This record gives sequence, structure tokens and C-alpha cells, in this order.
Amino acid sequence: MKIKKAIASVIAAVFCLTMITGTASAHPTEINAGKFTNSSKLDILIRIHPTAITSSLLTYNDVYKYGTDWNGISSNVKINIREDTTGMPTIASEGLVCGEDLGEGYFGKTSYYRANGTQVYGFMDYDYVIISINSDPNAFDGARDKKEAARKTYLHEIGHALKLTHPITLNYDDHIYNGLPYAVMNQKKPIVDGEWISPTITPHDKQCLIEKWGA
Repeated sequence: MKIKKAIASVIAAVFCLTMITGTASAHPTEINAGKFTNSSKLDILIRIHPTAITSSLLTYNDVYKYGTDWNGISSNVKINIREDTTGMPTIASEGLVCGEDLGEGYFGKTSYYRANGTQVYGFMDYDYVIISINSDPNAFDGARDKKEAARKTYLHEIGHALKLTHPITLNYDDHIYNGLPYAVMNQKKPIVDGEWISPTITPHDKQCLIEKWGA
């Protein structure tokens, strides 16, 4: 009986370890539900409006072209970026990045819409997004590098457009710092507000993207 109990204990321990290992890279609380234009794939054109290029800080080359860094992670996600003078999206499969004075304490925001112009919540199906980047020249004061902080904000908001949310405090084993995973999807500016805030896309962000859209 003791041998059988010992074997059972070992099996239970192995099962438990397998469960822990199997769920360590899962981040169901960090992705939103909902589809993009009723599809399990995402192919979106992000247009950069002139209002988003208002100073030497918010430039296309130094900030906005990096939106395509989200490509190549999931075969179901494709982002195209271009400068564009046209206004609000009029068709699905589009996004618009514009400059907006969001006041102190805000760096950017992402809003989701259906094709008829109705604004919806981030966990609902959507057809296009409008991303606002804070055009206040003082918005990124205190960052190690203002352009780095602006680029991080933009990549962060693109992440929201891809249905990613803010990381929460859990034990994710191999990419944890001060209680939070190292990720561009963490809030605030990199370095100044915490070493867990990445200015670029990290393995944690990639895992979340794959969990939402597939490999």
C-alpha cells in the first residue's frame, strides 16, 4: 500500500507540475475578446494623420514606422503603416493615428468602432480603431529619451488595437520583474516609472499576441 501511495503521490506531483508548466505562458486576462471585422485574422492599414506629426518628437521615421514591429509574430496579424492626409476611417480594416492634446498624465489612447461609426468597448468586435497620441510637447517629460517614450506609447496603443491589455501581477516565471512581466503593454514611460516597462515588444507581448490570434 505504501508503494502504491508513493507512486500515486509522484503521479499527482507530475500532473500538478505539468499543469503549472502548461499554464505558465498563458495570459487569458491580458487579451480582449472580440474579432476584427468578424474575422479570426487581422489585416489592417494604420494611417498616420498629419496631426500626429507635430514636432521633431513625433515623426514618422522615429516613431510611427515602428508599428510594423508587430508583424512576423503571428501569421494571422498583418499591419501596414503609411502617412496619409485623409481624415476619419470610412471603411473597415483601417486605423487612424492622430495627435491630440490629452492633458497631463496621458500618453495615448485607443478607441474601437464598428463600420457604421458606433464606438464600442475593447472586448467587442470592431472594424477600425482611432489611436490618439498626446501632442503636448511636454507629455513625455521625465523620460530617459522622449522619442523612445513616444515610440513605446505608439507600440503600446497598436497593441491595444490588436486586443492586448495591460499585464497584471502574476508569476510568469522567466520574464518577471518587480511583480510584473517585462512588456511594452505595461503602462507609463520606460525606465523612469519602472524597469518592467519595455520600450519595445518583448517575448511576453509576443506570447499574448499569439494567444489571441494564433501562431
